[in-house]
Amino acid sequence: MNSKNIKRNINDILSGNENKFKKFYDEENGTLKIGDKNLLLTTSEFSRDNLLRESDPYILGWNVGVASFSSMIARGVNPVYFYHTLIISDKWNKQYLESFVMGISDVVEAYEIPFIRGTYHLSGKWRFNASVLGVMDKKLLKPNLAVKGDSIYITGYIGRGNVEAFLSKKIKNRGIERLSRTYKNRFRIRRDESNLIKNFSEACIDTKDGFINSLNRFVDLGKVGYKLSSIPYVKSGILAVKMLEIPKELLLTGNFGEYELIFTIKKERESEFLKTVSQNDLNIFKIGTIVEEGIKVFFEDEKEIDFSNNKNSKEIVKVKEYKAFLKTFFRNNFKS
Repeated sequence: MNSKNIKRNINDILSGNENKFKKFYDEENGTLKIGDKNLLLTTSEFSRDNLLRESDPYILGWNVGVASFSSMIARGVNPVYFYHTLIISDKWNKQYLESFVMGISDVVEAYEIPFIRGTYHLSGKWRFNASVLGVMDKKLLKPNLAVKGDSIYITGYIGRGNVEAFLSKKIKNRGIERLSRTYKNRFRIRRDESNLIKNFSEACIDTKDGFINSLNRFVDLGKVGYKLSSIPYVKSGILAVKMLEIPKELLLTGNFGEYELIFTIKKERESEFLKTVSQNDLNIFKIGTIVEEGIKVFFEDEKEIDFSNNKNSKEIVKVKEYKAFLKTFFRNNFKS
């Protein structure tokens, strides 16, 4: 049974009648039609598996809060309600729990929306589930609408999520241990950027799965490719890889995202877009260009990295070599 059949079978059972279900659900866009409103519901789940450091409960709460809104704003939809389910670790005390929830609360407050309610349970391991309901006011940004010739942009520095995952591990390096104790790594709220992007772009995706994983999905859905030439690495990531004497490109390939927005701008609107970015004092970076399908390359420091699976491509550095290196490095450097 493939994923489409599974989805169809579940929808048939839960809706009771497929035709009735289709009256209010737009399967292509994933939106609900209620009255004269088009609604989008997104859900997210976080746990220790996300490798977020837990030493500072406020920042942990803030980061899962920011991440909870990421899928919504990547579609250009305005959030209107927030709901969550929190499974509380039995190792947390009252002060830790209150700080964690305050981090989430401050994110919800920044979006200026009400918190509907939450449900709470106690268990051996913490887990956080968030649901965000949004109303579509103009159009939906989609991850499959990038076109050859478009410029590729990102809303912030790359590698923040992988740095967080990296620092959550016990690595035998004094510099890294010190960085892990002192570095406060907050994910960024991109509400203003999302509102700007939907006025200039058609195509957008968030980087919750890591930069390269997200970018590859972005171009695969649009049946296009990319050439990258300028990457804004997060400073903490550059510091960490220098301490460990490993390639900074590893910050691109990990599975832990920074929850930034990747989007495209057409050449004819680029000048107007950049002017608006400057007027709003936003930190947005151009990182490359959309090209024909099958090409996925990154040029930097006289080095080429090919992120495609094309065996005939002229690769100087291969992704699989990075993954093998990373596996060996972690095995040799993690404390037991």
